[in-house]
Amino acid sequence: MLLIFNSHRFNIICTYCVLIVFSLFLIPQLHAAETQWGYKEVLFYSKVKKIVDKIKKSGKTLDQQKTIAGMYELKAEVEKYTGKKIKLDKCYDEVEKRLIQRGAKITKSQSKKLRKIIKNQTVCGKNAKEDDDDGTPIPLTVVVGVTMALCGFFLFVLPLPPCKAAGIYLMEVGGELAIGGTIWKLQEDQEKDEK
Repeated sequence: MLLIFNSHRFNIICTYCVLIVFSLFLIPQLHAAETQWGYKEVLFYSKVKKIVDKIKKSGKTLDQQKTIAGMYELKAEVEKYTGKKIKLDKCYDEVEKRLIQRGAKITKSQSKKLRKIIKNQTVCGKNAKEDDDDGTPIPLTVVVGVTMALCGFFLFVLPLPPCKAAGIYLMEVGGELAIGGTIWKLQEDQEKDEK
């Protein structure tokens, strides 16, 4: 017991205690200052999470109306949170550019028709596709995939890490749907040409 109160050992013990207490109280505060999650962010993320879940569900069932409605609902929430207007045409251009880089085959006429469908919230015709100006059908998977990729793009530009993660997921899934739909369409066209 007398060895503890030796001045050298007592100084070392006090130094360790101060360092431990300092790190326990200061480091969490520094981390909280970096993220800045307040009531507004938590409320926003809870709304976004519900919308993203609806979009995921409608994407799995290929429900075009619900996917486009979810996209507009998400767009409104992001605009409300950021206070900035989202230009749908510029976002569509960026998503289309990324899809083409990944291998999607979207023609100019299909792109024009997709813009019209998304902008006017129109529904594709019977058999899950609608003819564009050339008479070539647009597969429903392409419409739903591009819409989901747009939703992901809206979320990806936000500074909140969970929103970025959800945005990446939606861009990936939407991109795969759109690419798969264009490949399916190309295969269908090749089969028609062979007959």
